[in-house]
Amino acid sequence: MDKVVKKVCMRHGYSITELRSQGRSPELILARKEAMTELRKLDFSYNSIGKYMHRHHSTVMNAIDEDTRRRTKFGKTTLKKVS
Repeated sequence: MDKVVKKVCMRHGYSITELRSQGRSPELILARKEAMTELRKLDFSYNSIGKYMHRHHSTVMNAIDEDTRRRTKFGKTTLKKVS
């Protein structure tokens, strides 16, 4: 998980610690949602993503849904896997 999250953090300019924190700035939330989406695409369970990100699994489900809708709205429907 660290490898995927680290790549998302580098794209957005955050550390893994910041991404897993309780921070609520809009930019940080966007990066966190993107990281959760990338992890889910690699078949990690909602529970395992939630534990890693210090969130409830239902929060992860909602974040992924919101990120997917945002990407669809802005024409980014093809999501690339981060390896």
